[in-house]
Amino acid sequence: MNRYLIVALCLSTAGCLPDEELPAGETGGSRDYFIECYCQPNRDFRLTATRVLPLAGELRPDFDIPLEVTIVADQRVPLAFRVLQTGGGFVYNYWSRERLATGVDSLSLEILTPEGERVSARTVVPPAVAIDSASLGEGGATIWFRTSRAPGENYYLYVVQTFDDAGAREHASSLLDYSILPPASVVERTIAFAPAKGMTRVRLLLRRMTRQCYDYQVSLNEANSAQQGSIVTPAPLVGNIQGALGIFTCYTEDVRVLDAGM
Repeated sequence: MNRYLIVALCLSTAGCLPDEELPAGETGGSRDYFIECYCQPNRDFRLTATRVLPLAGELRPDFDIPLEVTIVADQRVPLAFRVLQTGGGFVYNYWSRERLATGVDSLSLEILTPEGERVSARTVVPPAVAIDSASLGEGGATIWFRTSRAPGENYYLYVVQTFDDAGAREHASSLLDYSILPPASVVERTIAFAPAKGMTRVRLLLRRMTRQCYDYQVSLNEANSAQQGSIVTPAPLVGNIQGALGIFTCYTEDVRVLDAGM
């Protein structure tokens, strides 16, 4: 069986989405393209598309791919080819200044490849999430929040990032599956970190993601752990895109920034 390498370019601390119409374990028949798109209400649309790279070839992602990319939400939004690199090192090569409108509850992705193949996906927009309170202590950074009454809406990513005067220092994250908890449970969650001299503040981020995105993140973590930063198939990637590998999803988030005072 041929083995392929996919360079994960825009993930790290992103997240999310459950879609009952697309089977979570099936990513379509083509493995030629790897696509990631994480949407967020009130944010512009950004997407990464690259070819899956054979392990025997040169491991250099090809961003110059002439795709026709459209996201359908409350309107049809074409994405133009434009390579963007964020401060966190994430790379996107399709973009639109249009933003995902508040109140939209689902959206879909349509792509036409140079080979004339169609790639598609659908997702939902999770409800807003809120951190009720947060604190720093000897054990780490703790947040409290209330889960949804709907079990399918209780998948989260909790991220802690520390800063000093020079900028970001380090971060830790945890994927959370609270789908089995009683509805509207109050949750306390702590991520441990070692306080460092010069640390000025700590950023706490909570994202609500879909079940599809949660499963995808778990499969990526497993693949990355096995391959030390590379994603190798046939290790299963649990995506939701028909005709390609990857994920098309949406998330909501809440952020608290606390004074570290060290």
